[in-house]
Amino acid sequence: MGHLVQDLIFARRSFSRTPGAAVLAIATLAIGIGATAAIFSVIHRVLLDPLPYDRADRLALVWRQNPAVGGVQVSPSRADAERWRTATSIEGLTMFSGQAFTLEGGGEPEQVVARTIEPNLFDFLGVRPALGRSFTADDIASPAAARIVILGDALFRRRFGGDPTVVGRTITLSDQPYRVVGVMAAGFRLPLGKGDIWVPLVPRAAGAKPAPGGANVLVRLKPGVAVPAAEAELTAKMGESDMRGVRGRWLAHLMLPGELVGPSFRRALMVLLGAVGCVLLIGCANIAALLLARNAARTREIAVRVALGATRGRLVRQLLTESLLLSVAGGAAGLLLGVWILQALSQIRPAQMEELQNVTLSPQMFGVAAALAILTGLLFGVAPALAGTRVFLNDALKQTARLTSHRQGSLARRALTVAEVGLACILLVGAGLLIRSYGRMVSASPGFEPEHRIAMRVAVPEARYATAAARGDFFARLLAQTRALPGVQSAALAMGVPPNGGLIFGTLEIEGQPAVAGATPSAFGGGSVGPGYFRTLGLPILEGREFVDGDARLTPAIVNRTAARRWWPGQSAIGKRIRFGAQAPWMTVVGVAGDLSSNATYGDVQVYDLMVPENMPSDARLLVTTIGDPAASVGPLKGQVWSIDPRVPVTDLATLSQAMSETMSRPRFNLLLLSSFALVGLLLAAIGIYGVISYSVGQRTQEIGLRMALGAVPRDIRRAVVGEALLLAAIGLAAGVAGALAITRVMQSMLFEVSATDPASFAVTIVVLGATALAAAWIPARRAMRVDPMIALRAE
Repeated sequence: MGHLVQDLIFARRSFSRTPGAAVLAIATLAIGIGATAAIFSVIHRVLLDPLPYDRADRLALVWRQNPAVGGVQVSPSRADAERWRTATSIEGLTMFSGQAFTLEGGGEPEQVVARTIEPNLFDFLGVRPALGRSFTADDIASPAAARIVILGDALFRRRFGGDPTVVGRTITLSDQPYRVVGVMAAGFRLPLGKGDIWVPLVPRAAGAKPAPGGANVLVRLKPGVAVPAAEAELTAKMGESDMRGVRGRWLAHLMLPGELVGPSFRRALMVLLGAVGCVLLIGCANIAALLLARNAARTREIAVRVALGATRGRLVRQLLTESLLLSVAGGAAGLLLGVWILQALSQIRPAQMEELQNVTLSPQMFGVAAALAILTGLLFGVAPALAGTRVFLNDALKQTARLTSHRQGSLARRALTVAEVGLACILLVGAGLLIRSYGRMVSASPGFEPEHRIAMRVAVPEARYATAAARGDFFARLLAQTRALPGVQSAALAMGVPPNGGLIFGTLEIEGQPAVAGATPSAFGGGSVGPGYFRTLGLPILEGREFVDGDARLTPAIVNRTAARRWWPGQSAIGKRIRFGAQAPWMTVVGVAGDLSSNATYGDVQVYDLMVPENMPSDARLLVTTIGDPAASVGPLKGQVWSIDPRVPVTDLATLSQAMSETMSRPRFNLLLLSSFALVGLLLAAIGIYGVISYSVGQRTQEIGLRMALGAVPRDIRRAVVGEALLLAAIGLAAGVAGALAITRVMQSMLFEVSATDPASFAVTIVVLGATALAAAWIPARRAMRVDPMIALRAE
């Protein structure tokens, strides 16, 4: 312990002589460790521990999966869930489902997402409400007793101002009174999306048939039970049933909560983790080169200590103590920086990336920062410590010691610089690809006219609008009144509006063409739309016509240009017939519309059918084209809805320009983060090149003076110094380009109309890094050109 204290005191004194280098090293480490710890915290929260509840590592969602239809997955039936309760491979099971309610009173009617849960769910997860109580078995004794609700924290604060006296009050949900019995803590969530409120799931009465439809089933595996074994047992307990038109062959599939994250988001997180890892490695290489140079300059000091009896092990321990002291200081600063990065990510995240909202400082982040600090201290400290203590006593005490030490460490410093350039190259290529992709997305035409267009979602309560006729009458009145508003040019109804358009799902059949063997159900963009939709959206009809009133008897369809060319090449699509499934009616194509951009809707094929009053849904989008500013129509549009029924909620109201901008938010977010890390990597690489060349010039002062005394002109000196820097950069670029060609392929799904091997991105990276190396070498080169031969030789 006494030696350790001595080493720490000596290290502090040593760094106090060169505070600038120490501060630079600590700041470099803080950036690398802080960014890595922050991104790891996000990955831990989103992928590794998405449900921070009791024994969450054994939680899994159960799905029905059918290999006969391409592995399609659906929710299991409640009857299956009841059979699974007796499975020996699980120690617990709970069910939940989702539905929408209209919250009335205290302001505008609002549609809220409810999670209908079994009363044991909170105990199953080991959580308690922040206010009030959980559900109990008595709460589901009757439908009347089950009219209770637990509020989510966000709704509690937004709608009720965070007033704790709301517990015990009665609120109105879809025309029914519900008593508030609790408020959940902030951040609580279940898999498969957020919930605004929680209501109890009432079991079926004894002897009654199982309720139709499925439920989300969450199980906890027993310790030591593998997922395949549990799947086999649950599959054996499932009943033979007809689900989604496919009988039999349904298998139970267990999905861990972390697997619910989409593959694109998962891949983006891995790319960001790789990027911050590159920044950390560049920082370690920088500090290792700094310590090599620092230890080389201390050759005489080390030689004197050896002459006085110090062993090499004692000296290595001293130098490692110095590097670990730097890493601990960098880790502490990195932890603070990581907290700030997490806060910044939460602020700048796209609205749809809810996973980043509640990522906070965690014990895992402390552990990652501590581990990174120790590992990086050893990583950049061991080699310089071993190299710095490899001294030859006689040579070290001579006047030529500095030149000797320079030659010993120059190869290692140059290798580290090459590694920095290579890593920076990979980062810059990745950032360049995202920049090119984002530029293509911005410049691409969406296929329709977003300007002067506004859309909103209107969902009528099914309790009051139980029949298609009632729903049809409501939406017909709303459409007529909207079209009569001043400033409204046209209006139409649809199931979905770009960039989040509707879908048609089924197995495609084309009349007159042989059925595709083994065809599976697929989703196509488009969906149900009303007359006037294409004119209102500004989506051109290239052939035929759009839907008109009275088309219902024809069962018409409109396809986009890509579908027409793919299904009927060289022919007119007008009059052709298609259907989606053997039980579905044939639809006659009456028009061919333009293509919607693939980044604005689902897929490159769009098929539209007619929204008819006889099959009117309870949830539809109203699309409006305005003459002036669409924002000025927001109030009147809401007023038209509430003039018909003041208890109908209006949601997702936005101009199509705003909606298109939101689709760019995730690519913009990825671009911002990766570009920031790439710029930091470029800066660190420039510092590394500058440090190596500057140190090399300082150590070669005698050589440069001698060459100038023998007739070399400043231009020759500059060429030699700059040439050395460019040679290091060229080697690093060659390695970096090769690495980027291999690594950036994982980014292909993040790119839009840009290849992962895009030549322009690689060319720009080479130019930028070459110019950076030239700029970093220019100052040392100018200093070398000003060396006075007489002073240099006299000093030596």
